This record gives sequence, C-alpha cells and structure tokens, in this order.
Amino acid sequence: MLKLAEIIREGLKVKLARKIATPPPELKIGKEPMPFSLPLETTVGEKFGADSSVIPLISREIEKAEINIDEAARTYNIGNITSLDFKSMEKSSTVMVASKVKEVIKEALLKKYKITSEELDEEISKHDKKIKSLATRCYIHILKQRM
Repeated sequence: MLKLAEIIREGLKVKLARKIATPPPELKIGKEPMPFSLPLETTVGEKFGADSSVIPLISREIEKAEINIDEAARTYNIGNITSLDFKSMEKSSTVMVASKVKEVIKEALLKKYKITSEELDEEISKHDKKIKSLATRCYIHILKQRM
C-alpha cells in the first residue's frame, strides 16, 4: 500500500509540473490576439477612441440606478446620478414623469461626463425600459401622496 501511495504522489507531482510549465493559450478574436490581462473597457476605449470609454460607465450607472425616496428632504434620489424634488412632480401624468426623469438623468450625465448630447441620447434610448421603471416608481409614490 505504501508503494501505491508513493506512485500516486509522484504522478500528481508530474501532472502539476506539466500544468505550471505550459502557458495558458491566448484568446484570438478575428486576426488579432487579445492578451488576458486587458479588461474589456480598456480595449473598447483604445479601439474606438477615448470618448467611447465613457459609454460603458454611463451604461453601468444607469443600470445600477434605483429610486430612493427621501421624505425628510422631499426628494427622489435617482441612484448616485441626481435627484428630483416632490414639488416638481406633484401634478404630473405618467408620460410627464417619465419625461422629467429622463431629462434630469440626461442633464446630470452631460455635466458629469464629457460626451455629446447625441451620443448620450443614443445611450439613454438603450435604457428606456429602466428609465420608465424608475419613473413608474416615482409616479406610484405621487399617487400614494395624493390619497
């Protein structure tokens, strides 16, 4: 039995040595090899220019945004992006609330990131469903306030 355990240990040592000795294969996309150490945002920014490296940040920020209702300050906080006061939303319809939320997010992101309005409109249009969801939460709170 002792001899079998020694043989197994030696086999495991050889197998481990082979794994360490062989480098990981490079991932090839198209004709250009892409090293494993570069994150996706870096390669996108290098490939399309410095301005488009902001697009993934904007996209991530919109996707993470949630409505937090601050009753004391009487504001709707939209993630870390911006906030709206209750008074500006009081007598608004669902369409107006959605429009206001979208406009406030757009203004805040234009101030925060150096990006053109057209590029931001295109990115925001990809997240219409999320923005409508945020506006719906605001509108539900408005309805509760009216009752």
